[in-house]
Amino acid sequence: MLRRLDLLLRQAPAPHAVLSAFFDLLPRVATPPALLSLRAHLAARRAPLAARVYWPKAG
Repeated sequence: MLRRLDLLLRQAPAPHAVLSAFFDLLPRVATPPALLSLRAHLAARRAPLAARVYWPKAG
């Protein structure tokens, strides 16, 4: 759920409704480390990456 929150916030026609539903579920589904990770992700999601990594195709 936490991984999809960013996508939902960007694509939802009513992001406040998404946040309201998220806050209602928060005590049951989120742990402090997961929330800290989400906070860091949301704060830096628009910043350009310093480097881009490509993995070779196996096979």
